[in-house]
Amino acid sequence: RARAAALAAAICGVLLLEYWVAPLRLAPYPNRAPQLYAWLARQPRGVVAELPAPVTDRLPGDDPRRIYMSTFHWMPTVNGYSGHYPASYLNRIERLRSFPSERATAALRADAVRYVIVHASAYTPDRAGEVLTQLTLDPAYERLGSFGDGQGTAVVYRIR
Repeated sequence: RARAAALAAAICGVLLLEYWVAPLRLAPYPNRAPQLYAWLARQPRGVVAELPAPVTDRLPGDDPRRIYMSTFHWMPTVNGYSGHYPASYLNRIERLRSFPSERATAALRADAVRYVIVHASAYTPDRAGEVLTQLTLDPAYERLGSFGDGQGTAVVYRIR
């Protein structure tokens, strides 16, 4: 009997250690839509792509925050977040690494993307300037506006 009680106590102890989660780091997210997402909620429905895309060796990148923010507009998005990354998702973010190249634009069109959100603060200042200048000159993109995204400035484009 003593041996059975000790074994039961040891099993319970191991289970408690298995389920122990500490320290659990939490990130604060707003309870109200930042300007960008409030504006997007009022627009005609369309697929959204938020850039820059995460890098495959540093997943999930900013996608968890972007998925949470999608609850303010409820539009479909090509960004995603889960514990599993299917090959189709990995291929998509690889194609988007070269944004705003023709290859990346073709990938966005293939996914029927309507709104392209460029989070300028997620790029280095020089790279943000390059991307925004290229998009201004590219007839495939129409600038819809610049908005606060809760972390900085984001510029929204529509693919023509």
